[in-house]
Parts: sequence; C-alpha cells; structure tokens
Amino acid sequence: MGHAKSANPKIKTPTLGAHIWLLAILQIIIIVLFGVFIDPSAPEDIRSGGILSYSKMYFIFIGIHIMIFVGFGYLMTFVRKYSYSALGFALWISALAAQWGIWLLGLMRSYSGGFANGYRFPITMSILIEADFGAGAVMITMGVLLGRVSSLQLVFIAVFEVAWYTLDEWINLVLLKIHDVGGSICIHLFGATFGLAANFFMAGAESRRKMRENDEDNVPTYHGDLFAMIGTMLLWMYWPSFNAALAEDDHGLYRALINTVLSLIAATIAAFYFSHAFHHEFRMVDVQNASLAGGVIMGSSADILGSPVLALVIGTVGGGVSACGYRYLLPWLTKHGFKDTCGVIN
Repeated sequence: MGHAKSANPKIKTPTLGAHIWLLAILQIIIIVLFGVFIDPSAPEDIRSGGILSYSKMYFIFIGIHIMIFVGFGYLMTFVRKYSYSALGFALWISALAAQWGIWLLGLMRSYSGGFANGYRFPITMSILIEADFGAGAVMITMGVLLGRVSSLQLVFIAVFEVAWYTLDEWINLVLLKIHDVGGSICIHLFGATFGLAANFFMAGAESRRKMRENDEDNVPTYHGDLFAMIGTMLLWMYWPSFNAALAEDDHGLYRALINTVLSLIAATIAAFYFSHAFHHEFRMVDVQNASLAGGVIMGSSADILGSPVLALVIGTVGGGVSACGYRYLLPWLTKHGFKDTCGVIN
C-alpha cells in the first residue's frame, strides 16, 4: 500500500485481488443477519413521544461520526508512504466495523435483557453510537498496524475485533459493572492492546528484527503532519461529545462535557511544555497525540467528576505522561519488537 504514481492516486491493495469475493460474501451475510434480527419498527421511546431526546442525541452522534470517519483517518496521514491508505481504509474499515457492530451490540443487548421482546431488536440511537465506538477501537488498532498489514488482514481484524469488543464491553459494563462512560478502558485501552498483540503475533521473527531498524516509509513528512493536525483538531473539538454521549442523565451529560473540555485544554498545554522540555523545540508528534490524552484519560470518570480543578490536573498529567511515552516508551517497545506506527499506546 502506498502512493500511486499517477495523477489520480489510488489505494493499492495487492493482496486483496484474489479474495475480493470474500467481501461480497461477508456483506451478504450481514444483510441476511439484519433481515432476520433487526426490527424495522421504531423503538418504543420514539413511539411514546421521545423524538426530542433523539434529536439531541443525533447532534452528539454526528460529532462522534466525524471523529471516527474523518478525525482518525487524517490523524494517521503523517506517515510518508501510507497517508492514502490511512484515509481510505479509515472510511472503509470504519464502515464495515460499524455495520457489523450494530448487529452484534443489538444482539448482545437483547441477550442481556433475556430476549424479553424476542430475538428481533430495533436500531436505537445508542446502538448507533456504541457501534461507532467499536469502529473507534478498530481505528486505534489500525493506528498500531498501519503500513504493516494488508487490506484483507484489516478486514479480518475488524470483524474479529468488533466481536471481541462487544464481549469485552459486556463483561466490563454488565458483569463487572465498571464505570466507563467515555470508553477509556473498553475502547482506547482495548484497541491499543489488541493492536499490539495483533502486531506481535502476525509478525515473524524477521519482521520484528526489521521493526527495530529505521523504516524510511514509516516517517512523517511536512505535508503529512499538516493533514494529521487537521485530524487532531477535529478529534480535539468533538471529544466532549464522545465522552458525554452515553451519560445517564442531563447532570452527567453536563459534567462530562465540562470535564472533558477542561482536561483537553490542560493536556494541550502540557503537550507543548513537555515537547519543548524534551527536545528544546515543539514537535508535531507530541502535539498531535499528547493533546488528545486529556480526552482519553477523562473517559472513565467524565460524568461523575465534580471538580474542575481535578479535571485540569488529570488533563495535565495525561498530556505529560503521553509526551513521556513518546520520549521513552515508544523506543523501548520498538526495540523489543512491538512496532506502534501512530504511538497509540501512549
């Protein structure tokens, strides 16, 4: 995968050609599953007059949609050879993961409710949001693997990861009853560790040896960093919607929005400070990623944290630790055969 030579750039998928029929079969299977299990009637709360709350949820959903389908794709365009792949595959794989997640998450909800309404279930706004969350976990994994997996492998990763994400969410939120409104554990931590594990087991000893060496295709470029900053700013602006989307009430929604905004602001300031402290200059890789750590670290407690001061402190710590990760943890992981293209583990 890389830059095309023509004036009309294309996403190269050399390993997909002989297996393109698998995608058609996969899509047909998902369509059949939708036909069998999805209830086409409106959800009960819509029929009982809850359209106003759905209108409010839709605006939050749009923010999350932009994060998944635009923000993550542009964030990964900094890599010299794989910027087209980052954008194109972000759209394609996110769409596949979200579609698959709608069915899996709806089925899991029905199972958790003891199939009280039968095996068919309606598509609610919360299911759409959670399906985007599952696609977000896949995008995080893709950030680890970018440039080292084929398009066909990404398809299989998306299918298996969304299934495991659904199970992981059910175990954590339903069985263990942890509080994770913004997905710090179920989305971000899961996506990063899944990507590192997939990277390690998919790469042989020779591949891991090459990972320790400098990869000229895996370096940032000037224009790539500019486009990656677009992704950073989109994610930065819409992250409050991400953390507040599944808050249980208006009070929790208010707290999640305020706390996430404050945490992001503090993390951005910390990212600039630590970047200059480590390198005696501002480095784009620190700013692009450490500034978002405030949204990630605030995810689990965004709707219950009652102190703006704590939100600022948590954001500052998140931004600082993330910058330290790029300075110390990422080189250590690479040395031991864990290549993380976009540094998502930080």
